[in-house]
Amino acid sequence: SWACQNGFELFAPSGAQLVTLTSIRITRGTDLVALKNRLGERDYAFDDGYGKLKGTAFRIAHMGDIQPDELQGFLEILDEELRRG
Repeated sequence: SWACQNGFELFAPSGAQLVTLTSIRITRGTDLVALKNRLGERDYAFDDGYGKLKGTAFRIAHMGDIQPDELQGFLEILDEELRRG
């Protein structure tokens, strides 16, 4: 829901989405390299795709020992960085 509320699209169609990973299509001109670097400075990370998808989508993992409050904290930091541009 975070992706859609923030002007992005989910990469996988309904019915093909995973519970362990969310792939988000860039639809708002976000500079993923700059965003990834700024998040890294704050000790957070996401994957910005590979191959022909590099720079057009990013992935957020929410599996293993990641707890809901940790994911929420990451999304809050991501919101802050997206507002910075």
